[in-house]
Amino acid sequence: MRAVNGVWTACSVAGRLAIALAAIMVLAGAGAMAATTCPPAALSVATTPVPMQNVDKYTIFLDQTKKLGNPVDVVLFGDSLMEGWSALTPPLKNYKVMNLGLGNDTTQNTLWRLQQIQSNKLDPKIVIMTLGTNNLGLGDPACGIAEGVRQALSGTHALWPNAQILYIAIPPRGPFFDFRDDVRIAANNEIKAFATENPWVEFINVDSRMTCDFYGKVGDVDRMIGWMWPPASRCPNYKSDSLHWSSDGYAILGQVIGSKREP
Repeated sequence: MRAVNGVWTACSVAGRLAIALAAIMVLAGAGAMAATTCPPAALSVATTPVPMQNVDKYTIFLDQTKKLGNPVDVVLFGDSLMEGWSALTPPLKNYKVMNLGLGNDTTQNTLWRLQQIQSNKLDPKIVIMTLGTNNLGLGDPACGIAEGVRQALSGTHALWPNAQILYIAIPPRGPFFDFRDDVRIAANNEIKAFATENPWVEFINVDSRMTCDFYGKVGDVDRMIGWMWPPASRCPNYKSDSLHWSSDGYAILGQVIGSKREP
């Protein structure tokens, strides 16, 4: 049964159940492994679907659901790093794009949004996603972040099974591009392993190019002068918060994606 304004209604419980079961089947192996090594609280926080706890963001999502009536080539999905990518820039400008990125989204918020979206209208050829940096900022452990992303990827595949998912690895952040970097790397490694086992998702790492090749090369001199001129402030691909990408950064991302695949 179709949903009103692209949102599931009570009458479509069967449809939601089918999608949930499909996701669970895909996740059975990975989820079981994570459950044996990751604290239960970390898994519960990152994988229990909850709506965004912000009225403005919730309103934006409701507005997004009203625009899901026509097929598109590309869906952008995830957090603010996707929300900020303009569909008027290359290579996106050549295709029909639906931007479903939403600022402040965590893995658990994205899982909730996946439950609300009806699957048979957009039918994208490609889904570009990045997700997990907000969980990183909240202090979640790598195992929880990775499991949340895995479930989000599987849920996205269940919604749009014909789409190839291009997952952008959680990028470096912070003035020296090293905010909780050991946790970020560990989470990305787990997600990459999941992508290797599932041909419908491709793992893409843009660390070096996005950080103007500073990543992994910040030395003592950089740290000594960092209080006045940290590496992130010298890289035009990042905004002043050392977290979000600038128009130059999205141009880099467009080049990487364009070289990988076209719808």
